[in-house]
Amino acid sequence: MNITEIDANFKVPDNVKRDDLVWHDVRTAPVSIYGLCDPRNAETPFHRFPFEVGERVGGKVKELNLRPAGGRIRFTTNSPYVALLCETVHPIDVMPHMTLAGSDGFDLYKNPDDGEPFLIKPFMPSSDRLGTTDFSGIIELVSEKERHFTLNFPPYGTVKNLWIGLKEGSSLSDGIPYRNELPAVFYGSSITEGACASRPGLTYQAILSKYLNLDFVNLGFAGAAKGEPELVAYMAGLKMSCFVSDYDHNAPSLEHLQATLPPLYRAVRDKNPTLPFVFMSAPGTNGWHRKIRRDYIESVWRQAVSEGDKNVYFVDGYTIFAGDLEDECTVEWCHPNDLGMRKMAQALTPIFKKIYGIG
Repeated sequence: MNITEIDANFKVPDNVKRDDLVWHDVRTAPVSIYGLCDPRNAETPFHRFPFEVGERVGGKVKELNLRPAGGRIRFTTNSPYVALLCETVHPIDVMPHMTLAGSDGFDLYKNPDDGEPFLIKPFMPSSDRLGTTDFSGIIELVSEKERHFTLNFPPYGTVKNLWIGLKEGSSLSDGIPYRNELPAVFYGSSITEGACASRPGLTYQAILSKYLNLDFVNLGFAGAAKGEPELVAYMAGLKMSCFVSDYDHNAPSLEHLQATLPPLYRAVRDKNPTLPFVFMSAPGTNGWHRKIRRDYIESVWRQAVSEGDKNVYFVDGYTIFAGDLEDECTVEWCHPNDLGMRKMAQALTPIFKKIYGIG
């Protein structure tokens, strides 16, 4: 049974054949690209950090570099529709924990001149695209008037090439700039990477970015964020406005966390003496070890404060999901769903407002 034949709301638009449509390669188009490394280089797929760093770190981190979590483009156009054509590196596949819209799709937001962005629609592969290396879609906007947009990249799908399609003769230019010239950098686990938001704009970093108009870089690596010295050295040298350490879930033991978290903090602090540094413990209370690890992360933060660091913050993951809805915040007591992601963003919001002077 094909459910789209029964309920048209499940049909994924993929008919982008228009006589007046012109494709624009986002690498060369007059758009702003955020959250990705060397994004204008047409010789490589979209990625998050230099390939030579991946060679030094090795393992899964190297492989996950091609997952463009946190990537975004911003643009302004008066086209009455926006189409998308994505060529992927790896065949499109389904994950048991996530929707295809969340793992491999894009979502398009309109950015008003004032006020908060709001969702237009997602672009997502249809189920009949599984095993292929491309998909397309189109979103009708009806009228021809100038609008500002943000397009979020998928956290788990790969993107070799990307085009946006606009009506022939339509304008195209940079979108609205972010509040911060330098991005906030998030380092962490699969949760940081985006599992298991139902679409890219609902990861906790994207929610913060939406409501506070903040640029960010997502260095979340599913099962692979272990505080490796080579990656720590790279991250410490980034030009950034804030650093968030959120890799508790991936540290294989308390002992590993004890061996890697202080060096991570020190490496970032030595290169960036006044940079805001946020310690996060894994969200939720499930598991006997969760509070033990949470207490240790808090102790590292308290030690930094006692040594005179006035720009460190602590987010207590043990309290983020706490309450009547805790069992509704995750897919399987680990990866947050949309409710869990929103609660994570809410936990960080007052800290980010203080860091960026937002009233």
